[in-house]
Amino acid sequence: MFQSMKNIQSAFSYVRLFTLIIVIGSLTITFYSVYRMNEISMLSKQQMLILDPSGNVLNGSLSSRAANLMVEGTSHLTKFHKLFFDFDPEREVISSNKEKWSYLADKSAVVQYERMEEDGFFQNIIAGSISSRLEIEDIEITPSDNPNYLNFTFNGKQQLMRSTSITTRNVITTGKIRILDNRTINNPHGFMIVNWRIVNNSTINSGKRYE
Repeated sequence: MFQSMKNIQSAFSYVRLFTLIIVIGSLTITFYSVYRMNEISMLSKQQMLILDPSGNVLNGSLSSRAANLMVEGTSHLTKFHKLFFDFDPEREVISSNKEKWSYLADKSAVVQYERMEEDGFFQNIIAGSISSRLEIEDIEITPSDNPNYLNFTFNGKQQLMRSTSITTRNVITTGKIRILDNRTINNPHGFMIVNWRIVNNSTINSGKRYE
């Protein structure tokens, strides 16, 4: 009888040990799975898409964003200036461009736009069937005293094309780029142009247009 009781106790001991091993193993797998999921989640949050100046999508990380500020800044400025100075003589096109570049710059750009509107620039563009095209020459980006901002100077040429002639103008603008915390579909780089000014938009020359 005592031998039988001893065997039963031994069996219970083995069952408890086996159960304990299963519980410990399950907990280990669970904790490891949670750890890996958190690790993958953190890694995915650090990944981001970067557009180079030509519009190509690059893969990057938050830790490397500082190294890509110049590339992203150049792309952001290129997109904004193209939207602002590239248009055809249609009010719908001009308005559509304005809606898009409004996500990329603050009210300082709106002020410049409204001045041009008040001077009759866009009205003359539409009335004269003039298309505007921007040629980018140089974009200079430099660090600012504030780490959340970058200084820039944009240099380019604007061609105002009529049916029989082309007028070429300077396009020199200055301002700052504010680095935002978030990116959006309408602002993929997460930058905001502030204190934007058109420094020089003077006429260089005018000539006949040859097709």
